Amino acid sequence: KKRFDAECLREYAETFPVVGGDFSFYRFPTAEYWSQFFSGAPPTLSFGLKVPESITVATWPGHTRYGPRAGNRNEHFLDASLFDLAFARILEPHRSQVAVLMFEFGTFPRSEFPTAAPFLERLERFLRDLPGGWRYPIEIRNKDYLSPEYFELLRRQNVAHVFNAWTRMPTVAEQIEIPGAFTADFAVVR
Repeated sequence: KKRFDAECLREYAETFPVVGGDFSFYRFPTAEYWSQFFSGAPPTLSFGLKVPESITVATWPGHTRYGPRAGNRNEHFLDASLFDLAFARILEPHRSQVAVLMFEFGTFPRSEFPTAAPFLERLERFLRDLPGGWRYPIEIRNKDYLSPEYFELLRRQNVAHVFNAWTRMPTVAEQIEIPGAFTADFAVVR
């Protein structure tokens, strides 16, 4: 295990130029954590990092791991200031190795957003307020949100749709075939 931990990224980088990291989805890593993390990675390897769920969860799931937050509204949902201060700025020294910062949204129930329109309105304001210079992709898990309005919103901001394999989503091949699904000058498949 110790050898694997020490060498896995180096071996991975011999074949692949980018690796995904979802560990950052569950917390805001510290500057010290990022320094140690990137110092252990080959400089040629780039990372697709998930943005913490504190930004992308509208209502905390009822799981026991969320403690007193479980089932409550998230006051920091789509909070661009928190994203900038607690995530993007902390990552700044390592920007050259960050391929994308992914915003993963779980499936929204109709009680949260009755239609895609209110979500898209909030998402548009959020995207406009994000710091520049990073590549941002959006992963949604509501197949009915895959609309011309969604793709046009992403296109206006040069934000990519994440072509994702998720239970209730169309297959990646089907998503790729949706007219206008490529919305940025980069693409992300997960």
